[in-house]
Amino acid sequence: MVKREGVRYENMRCLRCGKDFKGRKNYGKKQRYCSVQCANRKYQEDEKSVICIQCNKTFHAEPANKRKFCSQECYWQWRRDNHKGGRKGIPLTKEHKLKISIFMKGNKYSQGRVPWNEGLTKEDPRVMKYTKHLSGRTISDLTKAKLRNINLGRPSAFKGKRHTDATKEKLRKLRLKQVFPSKRTTIEVRLQEILLEAGIPFLVQVPIMGLQPDIILVDAKVAIFCDGCYWHACPIHEPITLRDFSSAIGRKRIQRVTSDKMHNKLLLNNGWRVVRFWEHEITKAASKDQILFRIKEVVENPHILS
Repeated sequence: MVKREGVRYENMRCLRCGKDFKGRKNYGKKQRYCSVQCANRKYQEDEKSVICIQCNKTFHAEPANKRKFCSQECYWQWRRDNHKGGRKGIPLTKEHKLKISIFMKGNKYSQGRVPWNEGLTKEDPRVMKYTKHLSGRTISDLTKAKLRNINLGRPSAFKGKRHTDATKEKLRKLRLKQVFPSKRTTIEVRLQEILLEAGIPFLVQVPIMGLQPDIILVDAKVAIFCDGCYWHACPIHEPITLRDFSSAIGRKRIQRVTSDKMHNKLLLNNGWRVVRFWEHEITKAASKDQILFRIKEVVENPHILS
């Protein structure tokens, strides 16, 4: 044995072969075996036989080692078979919940730390560095089906919560600027063709005061609505009857008539004039001149409100 300076050597006995030898003693730890061969043989003798819980293969492990798998492949295969989706469906113990609670209380993100992307826009280079590889990508039908199944039966994140007054005011202002795409009805298309033939400029489906008229004349501040005879309860063809008060569709028709009156009042109070045409007035070929005369009369005479 090569003796090193500064190292204490003492007479020791090998734990395997019982041979006396000069062993090292560093920081209170004594050398237990006389050679590497004795140490390896001792470990081999003390190894115990263990059965892998995945493939049932027998392998040897040290007594202090609590191995349950013969290889990493068996371990990950067992994880894939028995722990799909992480810990989904596996209840947490009280000790585990306590550890998570203690960790989150001391987490740096829960102590008022400002997110790195707060106040940045999508065009900022720092944000584009993380989002440029996502542009143009679409979600496959299989992924969409998986997302639907995951969220199926899950309660809403806003269940039991209420918006603050500041949030309500912000949503109200955004709603006034929001345009809901709607399919143009046949009477709307017919009225637009009449205005185009007459050379009258107009805009379609522009939000005004939280409403969305079918057609607007911006310069004259005139809002034009095309009302269907059935749903808006035309007094000539589809008037409101007592039967409407006892049916769901009838109550919807009554509600539509009430909302039309409220919309007219709101627009008039804000400087807009309202013109409404019934379905039977637009579909009649002979009423084309009457429609143009009524619109021009309202445009040329500001004192006419509707």
